[in-house]
Amino acid sequence: MLNVTAAFAIVERCDRCSAKAAVRVVLEDENETESDLYFCQHHLDKYGSKLCDLGATIITIRKEN
Repeated sequence: MLNVTAAFAIVERCDRCSAKAAVRVVLEDENETESDLYFCQHHLDKYGSKLCDLGATIITIRKEN
């Protein structure tokens, strides 16, 4: 798992519950095609270990100043 922090100019919403997203999750398939998911902290806690097992890149969203 790669964990990085990035600033986003817009407010993203969790793909599971529409709360404010805490992370952007990037998954890559066997053809190197990327897919993005956004999760709030609650859903990251719920799915994070499985995402790590899948080799996801997890990008922490911080508020841009």
